[in-house]
Amino acid sequence: MDSMNDMSHKSKESETRALSALITKINNNNTGDCIIKPTDKLTQAQPEALYHGGTRGAPPRGKLGDSPPFYERDGLPAIKQHIDSPKCPYECYMNGRGHLYYKGPNGTADLMLTFNVKGVLYGLFIRRKKEDKHAMPGGMIDTNESFAETCIREFFEEAYTGLSSLKTENLLNYLLYNGKIKYIYKGIMDDSRNTNYAWIESTIINIHIDNEYSEEFMNKFKILLSPCEKETLGAEIAVINPDFIETKVWKTHQTAISAVYDYHMNNMK
Repeated sequence: MDSMNDMSHKSKESETRALSALITKINNNNTGDCIIKPTDKLTQAQPEALYHGGTRGAPPRGKLGDSPPFYERDGLPAIKQHIDSPKCPYECYMNGRGHLYYKGPNGTADLMLTFNVKGVLYGLFIRRKKEDKHAMPGGMIDTNESFAETCIREFFEEAYTGLSSLKTENLLNYLLYNGKIKYIYKGIMDDSRNTNYAWIESTIINIHIDNEYSEEFMNKFKILLSPCEKETLGAEIAVINPDFIETKVWKTHQTAISAVYDYHMNNMK
């Protein structure tokens, strides 16, 4: 029994190391241009002084009310002018906080995992319960959590729930050593939940596997799929093309996934 507990402990430690290394890799790639520029109006860019969702995190789940001081940014001094009611940079049809957690920016993070298999682009999607549409795994950024941590946590919570530490470590290492990281977008989402005083602001990341073992890796991810039934209608790896994006993908994610498709089709070997 002690031997089994020791093996389980070591396996969990290995999983934690792989997770930490992948998060570091994602953070280290946070340079250069995103695939979608803020001026492309998936959204509009907000003033730099305002809090960006990927640098602080959302309040604890289930907690409703006002935000923490939105004018603080990465521990830097607050901007000179205190603003009591942050305003969404573009006009919405509703005031107040609506269905969001708090006033001001509500941070989210999403991860798009893609594979180039013989010139065909595949992606991993979850199916949203409310709309029965395909979407990128992702969700709200928790308190004291970085956008990179949210991406990986939500990815495994929604698509690979209940995996053993060993299997989770294997998938993390596939992403760590074979995935090319590209930031798709950072900014305000054109989300139906936005109001004039509360809005969704997201960081969207693409991890792309494009080498001689792409098909093998994709099949490993496919075999181990174990979506969370509580949060999704399922998960699958599907071919990405314009018809799929238009007819199957959740409207809020269509622009981002379309941009990923165009980017990789223009850069495939």
